[in-house]
Amino acid sequence: MPSEFSFICFFVIVSLAYVAVLRLVKSTARQPSLPPGPKGIPFVGNIDIPGEYQWLYFSRLRQQYGDIVSLKVFGRLLIMISTRPLMHEIAIKRHENYADRPYFYSFEAAGWDKATALANGPAWKDHRRYMNRLFGTRQLMQRFYGVEMKEVRKFMRNILKDAEDLDHHTRHFAGAVILQMAYGFKAQEGTDPFIEKVDEAMAQFSDLLKLGTFMVDFLPWLRYLPDWLPGMGWKKTLQHYYQTTQEMKTVPFDTVERQLKAGNAAHSYVADLLGSEDFVPKQKEAIKDSASSLYAGGADTSVSQIHGFFLIMMIEQDVQGKAQAEIDEVVGRDRLPEYADRDRLPYVEAIVKEITRFHTVIPGGGSRHVMKDDILEGYFIPKGSVIMNNLWEMCHDPNMYPDPFKFKPERFLGAQPEFNPRDISFGFGRRVCPGQLMADATTWLCCVMTLALFDIKPTKGSPTEFSFAEGGSFTGDPISRPSPFKADIRPRSAKAEALIRSIDFEAD
Repeated sequence: MPSEFSFICFFVIVSLAYVAVLRLVKSTARQPSLPPGPKGIPFVGNIDIPGEYQWLYFSRLRQQYGDIVSLKVFGRLLIMISTRPLMHEIAIKRHENYADRPYFYSFEAAGWDKATALANGPAWKDHRRYMNRLFGTRQLMQRFYGVEMKEVRKFMRNILKDAEDLDHHTRHFAGAVILQMAYGFKAQEGTDPFIEKVDEAMAQFSDLLKLGTFMVDFLPWLRYLPDWLPGMGWKKTLQHYYQTTQEMKTVPFDTVERQLKAGNAAHSYVADLLGSEDFVPKQKEAIKDSASSLYAGGADTSVSQIHGFFLIMMIEQDVQGKAQAEIDEVVGRDRLPEYADRDRLPYVEAIVKEITRFHTVIPGGGSRHVMKDDILEGYFIPKGSVIMNNLWEMCHDPNMYPDPFKFKPERFLGAQPEFNPRDISFGFGRRVCPGQLMADATTWLCCVMTLALFDIKPTKGSPTEFSFAEGGSFTGDPISRPSPFKADIRPRSAKAEALIRSIDFEAD
């Protein structure tokens, strides 16, 4: 009996092993391969991804391996997409499988997991619903035009007083606009504590966006190691980031709540939502998180784009002259440009589009999480993979934009304009930035007002051409900014200076 039992067991084991091997062989034979990519170091993978100018690194990989490239970092699969059609495919046609954000422990520990990095789900839908409800169309945005006009004129006045401190003035302007839209607060002149806190938080957020800054994102077990071990300093760093994020979220939000109770809250994103008839307490946290996301992200990207405008106009003197001639013809020199003039200024409009393309503010785009196995262009895309997109590569792809490293607004004029970069620069599909109309309106107003009132010319030490190489015209940060530069910024005429100074005589 024991011998028979042993034989049966042996037969069952051999049979199961045979079936397992057969299935493995069949699955291996049928399953497409992963997208190509560089061979990594055994056990650790592609840990040589640079901390800065990552889009240039991925651009070189595209030239070597193609439009879809895969890398592994400690077993976590990263897939880089480098063309618009492929991102359109996964973000729109296959949205349900690519709707989620990947989970990174550093984002959660730093307090950003409920804002920009928000995963797919009810809270994410609430965020988008709130924002679309308040400024999801140009008609809704008109309610905020007065705020933007007032703040952009203050910006012009500050440049007139001290053009050398352009970076500070730009940050104050962008922060002041969104601070008033989000919370109804008028920024303090000079230095405002709310704006300073957002600047601090966004500098920290930029660190989080750098792939590989916190290895806990690839080795999750690191979080469980005791703080006293060597190399655990990142834990204190993330704790500090969390404190900053919470202050940025809570302080202005709580202030609006107190103002609402006192009956003196100004019109704003938060006040309108908290004071609406259909507000229920369980919505409070979602409103708080969405407001901070709007405020922080919108301010920082606007700063980068506006600062880039000044650099580009300083180098592109002919472009600046053509735009000023158009403004003089349509608007004249006796008044300031207004939003109502926008449709009559096609060259200025083309400049804003070209700035969006030429200086890609978020060159690495956004990331997505693959929710189930998929096949893309014949390659196997496993569940759990992190999808990234090289937005910079798309905006400088000669197949989309001939002569991509030349600043050429004319590419968006005429009977057959090139592809509008706004349709990719704010994201793809349902993950598109809900504040894009606000950002676009702010950038346009700043550009047209500056062109109408100032001449931006090179001075001693100014760059004379653009360089997209590492250490060139733009920084290698995830939210890329112009590298420091000097410019001679002066009023175009005595009449222009008078228009700038008139803000001092208006009621606040």
